[in-house]
Amino acid sequence: MQFHEPEHFTDFKLSRLGNTGEQRHLEAELTRRIEQQTRRYLPPQYQLELRITDVDMAGDFEEFLPVQYQNTRIIRGVYIPRIDVEYAVTNEAGEVVQSGSRHLTNLSFDTTLRTTFNDQVFHESNLLGDFIRELGRSLS
Repeated sequence: MQFHEPEHFTDFKLSRLGNTGEQRHLEAELTRRIEQQTRRYLPPQYQLELRITDVDMAGDFEEFLPVQYQNTRIIRGVYIPRIDVEYAVTNEAGEVVQSGSRHLTNLSFDTTLRTTFNDQVFHESNLLGDFIRELGRSLS
């Protein structure tokens, strides 16, 4: 799992200005989720190498809001999550069985039933989970 130059990602921050601490937090949280989803959806004989090359998180920071809401990410259907990935799936012998790059997006992300509203990477995690689930199906 690798985040390639996250400081250049389109939108990978928790506040309007963002900082490297926020990026590290988001990287750790997405890494944890991806590892969980990989264990859940990929057959155990396969390994996933994932390189994230860009993230545009769901929602955005709207400038015209009152000052107390300037660091609040507003989720609207026009601010869709996008993630660019490069991947390789290897078998037990270390042979690459599938590889490529994908531009992940979900135009209906805002219709997904949420069980918590405290999850900072909910939509991005779902987007990556759908991708990993699709990989798992293609390997079965």
